[in-house]
Amino acid sequence: MKGYRAFANKVWNAARFVLGNLREGDGPAKPEAVDRLLAEGRSRLPLEDRWILHRLNQVSAELSQALDKFRFHDGSSQVYHFFWHELCDWYIELVKPSLGSDSDAERGSRVLVLIHVLDHALRMLHPFMPFITEEIWQRLPHEGESLTIAEFPKPRPVREDPAAAEEMQVLMDLVASIRSARAEMNIEQRKQLDASLVISNTRTQDLVLRNIAKVRNLAGLRNVELVSKISSDQGLLRGVTKAGEFGLDLKDAIDVRAERERLQKELARTRSEIEKISKKIADQEFLARAPEEVVLENRARHAELLERFQKLESTLGSLASQ
Repeated sequence: MKGYRAFANKVWNAARFVLGNLREGDGPAKPEAVDRLLAEGRSRLPLEDRWILHRLNQVSAELSQALDKFRFHDGSSQVYHFFWHELCDWYIELVKPSLGSDSDAERGSRVLVLIHVLDHALRMLHPFMPFITEEIWQRLPHEGESLTIAEFPKPRPVREDPAAAEEMQVLMDLVASIRSARAEMNIEQRKQLDASLVISNTRTQDLVLRNIAKVRNLAGLRNVELVSKISSDQGLLRGVTKAGEFGLDLKDAIDVRAERERLQKELARTRSEIEKISKKIADQEFLARAPEEVVLENRARHAELLERFQKLESTLGSLASQ
């Protein structure tokens, strides 16, 4: 129940963000108007707008197929993932800084996409969450009396943009890797770091440079420098992504020596727990007597600890020795 309540809160918060950025005169976002934006100037639209429309198109097709085959769990999972992990976690976070600073023309197209994506995401959610989606939809600029009888989203060929999906995946992987490294070091989200990037592919370099402000904002970075090689300076946390390598300057963020000691203790504790569970799941008597779910639970925990151990080792090794 807590998970469903958290998701409902997420839907409300997304709606509040959109509604809070509307102005008098912002009307319904008709699909034809969005398609016209793409047809007349796809290259002028921000990458994240092209990507979210592409993903909306894909998910609407996947949902229709799932509902046609009565696979309601699959359909609800697809919409859940899209709404939470793509619309909220990425798209809304990407557009937040720009809504107040865009020119009127840029703001108009951005708000058009924003309203349209939320509107159609609510339509896809409506079969699974009818009351909250109807309540929010009635507050959006819309045409028609009820979400219940509104047209269900259909795939539209002009929305297909695999190039945008590929480029966004590179940027999301870069940001997620940096965030993961920060979290492993217990660095506060509001603490901005300086970063160095090594990107050998010129096309990827160009992609990152064109979107460097977005990377800085989402990854909590202050200055980002493209270099040919990551420095061996002390206090530098290094990592690898699909785009290349990165180095985060931790000197002003944490006590590197103390962090290394913490990681070493955590590594030892994890190793001890792995050894304990390894003996248990290798014990034939335990395997014969324990209920199957207990055995599976122990094996899953063992795999989880091994992954944790490898991650700790990698993080510890990436810190330059003092």
